[in-house]
Amino acid sequence: MKKFIIGAIVLYATWAGWQIWKHNQAVTYTAHNMKEVSRWIQQETADYRPEDILCCFDIDDTLIQLDYPPLSSDSFQKHKKIFQSLQKRYCPHITESVLYFMLRAQVSSHVHLADPNFLSYCHYFPPQTIAFTASGTEKCLRQAITTLRYQELKRFGISFEQAFPFSSRSIDSITFENGMHPEYYRGILFSSPQLQGAGSKGAVLCAFLKTLPHLPKCVLLVDDRQTNLQTVQQSLHQQFPNIRYIGILYQRKHSFPVSQKEFTSSIEALLKKVFPPSQKEQTL
Repeated sequence: MKKFIIGAIVLYATWAGWQIWKHNQAVTYTAHNMKEVSRWIQQETADYRPEDILCCFDIDDTLIQLDYPPLSSDSFQKHKKIFQSLQKRYCPHITESVLYFMLRAQVSSHVHLADPNFLSYCHYFPPQTIAFTASGTEKCLRQAITTLRYQELKRFGISFEQAFPFSSRSIDSITFENGMHPEYYRGILFSSPQLQGAGSKGAVLCAFLKTLPHLPKCVLLVDDRQTNLQTVQQSLHQQFPNIRYIGILYQRKHSFPVSQKEFTSSIEALLKKVFPPSQKEQTL
């Protein structure tokens, strides 16, 4: 009997230790579609109450994708210096990230769901599911950018407004280089384009968590950038070590970057639509 009791205690201690170890381990999966994403979410959240889970979906190249090669992530990164040069010529008073979304609005008909079956899997996601984007905000165009992002998702029937009882919230504990703050707006959390530092997704998510009355016990992030997954993992580990983190790398479909000539001519054509000659003269 004594041996049985000792054995039971050892077995329980081993099980409890394994549970603690499992809880503290950050896990990263890879998914190629929303069916795989939903499977990982169900698997990793089975032991949690729905209200103890926060799930975050990146927007660009995860929820939606822009099928316009000159403004694709691959083309934009390859020809970034050309874009910056055109920006200085046409609108030096507007930041790079804001200008990108102004041009993107001109080709909104080319935006589509990254996975056409996304809506079929929404019922697998926890109630506190939000979108998370590094779109950034600019003082004079803040409302326009946040509304654009919201409408882009709404067009496809995607809305995370019910995740929290509040519709908007400014996160004043972080200040971006332009003097603005991160913002939560109608189910979307906005960070800055910075991949590291105070404007990163990791820093912004932790600052947002500090504004909530109830902390989640498990946080999931679905993102196509490994850097974002890593900064969130690092920030949570430093500031909320008791929150379990699950990262899911969404493998987007890469497109071939357009040539320098095509990129320049396409971007200039869009710039002339946004800034007609008369307006262009006023900005110079």
